[in-house]
Amino acid sequence: MGLQLSQLTDGYNYLQLYWVLQTGRAAVQLVHRAFSGRSSIDSVASSSPKEHEKLGWFEFRRQPVQSYILASLWSSYVLWTVTSAYFFGGEPTSRFQAVYTLGTEPRLETTDVLGTCIAMSLLTIHTSRRLYQSMYVSISSRHRTVNILSLINGMIFHIATGLSVVADGPGLVLQQFDWSDVMSSLRWYQVVAFALFVFGSKMQSDSLHQLAKMRRNRGGHIVTTGYKLPRGGWFDRLKTSSPQFLAEILVHVAIGLSLGLPFGRSSPFTWWLLTGYVVANHAHLAYDKQLFYRAKFEDLPPERRVLVPYLF
Repeated sequence: MGLQLSQLTDGYNYLQLYWVLQTGRAAVQLVHRAFSGRSSIDSVASSSPKEHEKLGWFEFRRQPVQSYILASLWSSYVLWTVTSAYFFGGEPTSRFQAVYTLGTEPRLETTDVLGTCIAMSLLTIHTSRRLYQSMYVSISSRHRTVNILSLINGMIFHIATGLSVVADGPGLVLQQFDWSDVMSSLRWYQVVAFALFVFGSKMQSDSLHQLAKMRRNRGGHIVTTGYKLPRGGWFDRLKTSSPQFLAEILVHVAIGLSLGLPFGRSSPFTWWLLTGYVVANHAHLAYDKQLFYRAKFEDLPPERRVLVPYLF
């Protein structure tokens, strides 16, 4: 009774606790969806067009582009901050240092300079690509809305993601790093990480283009924002309903591998906690969509899995 907050967080920092809580929330949502057997998309898709125009006091039209503007700017800023500190001795701003210290202390350094910079570069590339695709490729449904709490949580998510890359890395001070030893410092799993990142990014880009194509006519004009059963591309190759979600997981695994393996004393614990949340959350989103497809489309191929080919 009467435990102090410091006792609850002893040995773990706020960033790690945040990912544990987020993973638990996503897991509960997945279990609830499995027991209810009903997709959250059903009520949205079945509502009348006039209802789509109505917004509650604290509801907002879902705009992924706004979220990725923050993600891209923040990851770029963190990349600039850590490289400036590591290689030129630049001091982080007092506000960044305060947020960094608050979220990552106590901190166990398990990642080196090269791994941290590679991972941060990959995250920046990923968020910038997703920003471009949300602006020029994806066609968002006007049916979906978010409340103010979800909006705030989304902002916290992107800030926490950028911090999670550097959470287990060297302190933000000038580091001794010899560029002539880059190749000798490179680990085999970082080479695998780069290949996996490219593959996951290509899969996600192809899948998003395929989904957007279904909402355009042959002339390229948007003719609907409704839901259709996706066919072709990775949807048929992998026989899954949400290859774009699987690709998102692969991208986060790749970033994790560029930091370090998920086991052993040198594991980047914070990032792998984040990856656990990404897996749980996208499993929930994919299962939710699969329930909707089953209810709406009688011609859904019986062999099509939710997320992982042949398994789930």
